[in-house]
Amino acid sequence: MEVKSTAERMFFSTVRIEAYNIDTTYSSIGTGFYYAHKIDDNNIIPFIVTNKHVINNTNYGFLHFIKGENSNPVLGDSIKFPIQGNLWKQLWFGHPSDNIDVAIAPIGHILHFVRSNFKCEFFIPYIDKSIIPSEEDINTIDALEEVVFIGYPNALWDTKNHLPIARKGTLATLINVDFEGEPKFLIDASVFGGSSGSPVFIKNS
Repeated sequence: MEVKSTAERMFFSTVRIEAYNIDTTYSSIGTGFYYAHKIDDNNIIPFIVTNKHVINNTNYGFLHFIKGENSNPVLGDSIKFPIQGNLWKQLWFGHPSDNIDVAIAPIGHILHFVRSNFKCEFFIPYIDKSIIPSEEDINTIDALEEVVFIGYPNALWDTKNHLPIARKGTLATLINVDFEGEPKFLIDASVFGGSSGSPVFIKNS
């Protein structure tokens, strides 16, 4: 598939996370998104960002990476990469505040391992700081703006093409006013379990 637009790239910005505890009495399906921290013009540190509650109290899990070829995705061809025990627990770093439900995982070593052992490439359109609204940008975003979020609601996805599902909503609070005095805002949308960790975009073509 040739990805031709920003909207199409959004469908590949996420990773499906499957997390389980050791006796399989608890499982969690959630969403992560790819984030690139830029070191310089030639180097980045790649991360997956999700919610802490997606991976809390779990002992192992799987990450789904879509393969790529000639800078485009190969639909339906992905790697379900298992991570066990201590490696799973050591992978995730949760925000130190209990009130901030964010966890990150550096994945450079995982991508290097999979590329080396499976002799494949991935299609990963990273989110980076350049598309996160600055304070100046936030003051230009109007109330009730339409938003889009990408993920795996109720664990649903396109099982043939290994693609997530897009949902729409609107800003429910003023984005330039901290909700309850904390740096957060609300959206009004039909959000289901499995969407936890989804990136939220303003799509302005």
